[in-house]
Amino acid sequence: MTKNEIRKEILARRLGLSDSQASFRSEAICRRIISDDIFITASVIGLYWPFRKEVLTQSLFRTAVSERKRVGFPLVRADDHTITYIAVDDPAEMRTGTYGIVEPRFDVNRVIRPEELDLIIIPGVAFDRRGYRIGYGVGYFDRLLTGDAVTATRAAPAFDIQIVDRVPQKDHDRKVDIIFTESRVIKCS
Repeated sequence: MTKNEIRKEILARRLGLSDSQASFRSEAICRRIISDDIFITASVIGLYWPFRKEVLTQSLFRTAVSERKRVGFPLVRADDHTITYIAVDDPAEMRTGTYGIVEPRFDVNRVIRPEELDLIIIPGVAFDRRGYRIGYGVGYFDRLLTGDAVTATRAAPAFDIQIVDRVPQKDHDRKVDIIFTESRVIKCS
């Protein structure tokens, strides 16, 4: 199957989850992440705000803030297809932005440089056990993860229904290090 075919199939599965199913499964996934050393030891975390029935990350945000971790959310720049992380202390600071995604307002004093991140929680549509992912097809996270500046652990929360046998990959595709689902932790090779 092509990336587009996989994307279409998995998005349909994910969007088919009821709100209660998505919430219950998200909480199980977030509990796994919060209890893992990669979260416990991280001081600066790049997070995402859920979009189109992605794994709900609000409990990760609340826990990180209560533990005095610095949390940044991606601000998308559509003109050059890049992401800038902006530190956020309160979800009320967020607004609907590019592509209808909830994101922070730009504030030069709250920019988190890529090299400051200890952990990046990366969304996706589909993942394989090797850590390759399919996003929405624009490549924002692949661009972010290219280069030497980002040394953070790359973690992906995903529902079990988002794990596929194999994601077709290209040279520019970047992998995640670990995937958390409601039933397991996949350490990617």
